[in-house]
Amino acid sequence: MSRLFVIGNGFDTAHGLQTKYSDFRSFVCKKNRKIFNIIEQAEIEYNKTKKTACDLSENWSYFEEILGYTDFQQINKEETVAIKEALPQEKTQGENEKENFIKVFDEKSSKIFENNTYVLKETDKLFSEWIEGIEIPKSHQKCLKFNPTDKFLNFNYTITLEKLYGIEEVKHIHINQCTNKKYKYIFGFKEPDPEVNPDQKKTSLRNNFTRFTGLEKETGTVKNEFIKPVYSIIDEGKVDYGKNEIKEIYFWGFELAEVDKPYIEKIINDHVGTIKRVKLCKFQYSIEKKREKYRQFIKNCSLDIELECFKDYS
Repeated sequence: MSRLFVIGNGFDTAHGLQTKYSDFRSFVCKKNRKIFNIIEQAEIEYNKTKKTACDLSENWSYFEEILGYTDFQQINKEETVAIKEALPQEKTQGENEKENFIKVFDEKSSKIFENNTYVLKETDKLFSEWIEGIEIPKSHQKCLKFNPTDKFLNFNYTITLEKLYGIEEVKHIHINQCTNKKYKYIFGFKEPDPEVNPDQKKTSLRNNFTRFTGLEKETGTVKNEFIKPVYSIIDEGKVDYGKNEIKEIYFWGFELAEVDKPYIEKIINDHVGTIKRVKLCKFQYSIEKKREKYRQFIKNCSLDIELECFKDYS
């Protein structure tokens, strides 16, 4: 039987790494003011919707949610206004009006697509650059002595376990290793949809308009651009540890965000017959709101056991 350690950002910060969301935010502010302003505006919209101010120093787990409130309509204001003005009225959709709209649409949608792609790719580039610049201390006081049979699931974008603890086998949710020891970081983005072909434009003008501009009536955002491929990652086997092999689960600095719950649910379902203990690191356990969230979660997963805590660096 094995212990499984689920590692989140609190693990890295406990080991002296500057990996808080506020650290990334400051990096973007210095590197690219345009992207910083876009993220800042998304934060404002996020807080309006949630009716609560997010703690920008702590809530790294809300990063993807915040980006989901990026206002592409505002970014593409001039182009979307021009398309709107050219949009045929319901009662006067003659051939001339349609041809005019298609012409304007072809011209402006190309610019909109370029703008949207820039935001996505530049944020991705900045994020990768920031992660690759994070220094992992050569040595640091270790909290726990790991056993040879321990398993590890890392939600961070760093390889702290490997460098500080010499752990060789770590499953990473958000890192895909590429060639030449380069890494691809997964943080919720996917590439914009390719431009639709001319025939499709002619048969579905209004639908294509919202595709490129993000002018959905309900939100005015393009949230689907920020969907993380959670179930694809699960299908790839990144959270597979056999069946009924895990006896204890240790959550260390992991926020249990909604987007990440399916991974943990899969693990619990696979080992529900053998899991005897679930432990939360002392720092998080000491915060009532966090402790209760975990208690409710394991209850919903049909685990009839008490949540415990283990000593960390607090």
